[in-house]
Parts: sequence; C-alpha cells; structure tokens
Amino acid sequence: MSTPGPGAAGVATTTPGGTPVQVAVASAHTAGWPQRHAAGLVPDRFPYGLDRLAEHGLAPELLGVGPANPVERVSGRLLDGMRFGGRSWAGACPLLTWEERIGVPALASAGRRRPVVSGVVWCTDDGPRAARALARRFLPRAAGLFVLSRAQLPVLGSWGLDGPHVRYVPQGVDTGFWAPRTADPLPGAVVSVGNDRHRDYATLAAAWAPVRAAHPGATLTVATHRPVDAGEGSRTVQLDHVALRDELYATASVAVVPLVPNLHCSGLTATLEAMAVGLPVVTTRTPGMDDYVADGETGLLVPPGDAAALAAAVRGLLEDPQRAAEMGRRGSARVRERFSTARMAADLAGLLREVA
Repeated sequence: MSTPGPGAAGVATTTPGGTPVQVAVASAHTAGWPQRHAAGLVPDRFPYGLDRLAEHGLAPELLGVGPANPVERVSGRLLDGMRFGGRSWAGACPLLTWEERIGVPALASAGRRRPVVSGVVWCTDDGPRAARALARRFLPRAAGLFVLSRAQLPVLGSWGLDGPHVRYVPQGVDTGFWAPRTADPLPGAVVSVGNDRHRDYATLAAAWAPVRAAHPGATLTVATHRPVDAGEGSRTVQLDHVALRDELYATASVAVVPLVPNLHCSGLTATLEAMAVGLPVVTTRTPGMDDYVADGETGLLVPPGDAAALAAAVRGLLEDPQRAAEMGRRGSARVRERFSTARMAADLAGLLREVA
C-alpha cells in the first residue's frame, strides 16, 4: 500500500567528518526495497526517503532490525546481533530511528552511551498505557526527537521534552515516483487509501449515499486491507504502489482521506501522494493537518465525523471539474516545494549533524 507498515529496517550513515551514524527505520517492507526501487516498483531507494541523506554528505546503508515485543522495548534487546555493512551496530556513533517503536528499545539499550535521535509518532495519541509509559520513561534519554505534526509538541512539552533538539520535521514523499499525472480524470471517480486505525471509514460510508444520490454514476474505490461497505457503487481493493499510482490515482476525480481525531497527523502519506500526482484532496481537519493542506487552495478540510460536510465537499469538487483540476495543480506544486523526501532528508541531516 501507500506507506511502509509496522516491522523493521534500518540505515547506517556517516557524517561529513567521517563519524558513522546509524539510522533505524521501522518498516515491514525493507527486505529487497532498493532492488524493488531500481525496478520502479516502490518510491525512494530506502523507506521514507532516508537514502536521500546521501545528498547531505552522509552514506546510507540498510540495517535489519526485527519488530520489538514489550520485553525488548524495556531491555533494548531488539538491536542485539543487528549488523550493518558487515559490522555490529554497537559503538559510540549516533543512531536515528524513524519512530519510537524502534527508538524506545534503542534508548533502553544505548541511550546513555551514545546519542540517539528518534521520531515520535504513536505515543502522543491515546494508545496502550504500557507503550506510553515506556515512551515517557526512555524518550528523555534521546539526544533529539522529531515529530511530523506540530500538534504533538505540546504533549512532549508536558512530559518535559522540549528544547532545540525537539522539533517538527514536515513529512515528505518521493515526487519523482508520484509524478504529476497526464491522464484525464474519470467523471465521478472517488478514491480513498489507507489501513491504519485512524481511518474513519464509517463516516466515509455515511457520506457516500448522498454523493451517489447526487451523482448516480459516481464510483468509490477504497484501497485498504480493512473491511469497508459503503454501499452501491463502492468497492475495496488491495494495490501495490505502482497500481495505486497508475490505476487509481491516474484517473480519479477526487481523493478522500477520512480520519478520526489524532495528533500525529495520520493519513499524511496518502494525502501527500494524492496531492503530488495532482488530485484534489478532501481530508479531515485533524490537529496539524492544516500545515500540509491549505483549505480551499490545495484541498478541502472537513470537521471530524461530519458525514454531511464530507459529502458536500466531494460533491462540490465533482460538480466543478475546473476548480478540482486547479486545486490538484496547486497541491502538486505545494508538495514539490515543501513536502518532498529530499526536503525532509535535509531537515533530518541537520539534526543528525547537531547531535553528532
């Protein structure tokens, strides 16, 4: 699907001065990722575009890391025996992890012996109490923290985690892979993409009936592993990155990313991918989302759980193809200007250099 999912992987880098830096990335899809990228099957050479750290004097290298269980999160044993470039991961060099499910065991194991920079995604939202407790215990050991949503910063601040090395880093997508589409959209074709628990497919299903009543020929395709029954004219599919781009985004009229309230800006990857190819996007106004979607300019933001507002936004774009096309063009330009993986890697490389 459109985002690397839970699991494991990693990257090793070196600073311009030659100090090795290890970068661990949580992803279930890392095995063979560079080879699949070379074949044109996935975006960016490494998940999340961390291969682009090489554009800033670093030297990325994949490191395999297995998924952490609760004992490993406490003990730090997750990284035991992991190797990169034929060498053990252990040492004094800095380590960057994409998110706290790898960051917490890294900090438990090495946070007092080496600088660790970790992304923070899930623990600022309500979730398992044990996971939040572990995050609050070990994240203070980090040399630096980054979030993809500004709305997470006050939560971290309430935990005593603030300062110059706790910062917002805008997420990016591969704007080469998600290139502006050239095909004409199919009238009434609506798409939605995503698997995580913060997708609000119940509200999307409730909104679809009035959309379909106003546009009897409209179709809704939801690319997800989750069960979604929106009624007549809807279907669910499971697609890889290429099919998502070439079969779904290429000819859709509108992309919808419905969300339940969350602080970490769930749905960002799908939103930015759709914008990058030139699709007008309707998404939920969750905290932090307006940093990415300019309401009325590059997309439309609707209140959480408001099926009537969601339906009205989709109908409005279907009824005004010229407005939808212009919104898609502006969204594509905005992603290239502000939300590419190249730009995100530059921000992360700067943070790594500071703590290295």
